[in-house]
Amino acid sequence: MSDIANAAGISKRTLYEVFRDKEELLETCIKSQMEKTERELEALSANSTDVIETLMQIHARHLKEMRNVNPTLIHDLQKYHPLIH
Repeated sequence: MSDIANAAGISKRTLYEVFRDKEELLETCIKSQMEKTERELEALSANSTDVIETLMQIHARHLKEMRNVNPTLIHDLQKYHPLIH
């Protein structure tokens, strides 16, 4: 939490005023990213006229996102935050 507060330019106390604990912060971040992805996929689908092309674009986007995920994140989620994983 100290590293996050420092990176955000706020005190750790301020961070804890917004988020109860690391679990809540992590869950909020993941939900936010999932909502953003869902909006982008809905827009992609709404602007498409070809189902196959849409599926290919979704697949390509998914692969790109997975390449950008640090494997340590997945490991840490499994080990330290199994409910969120």
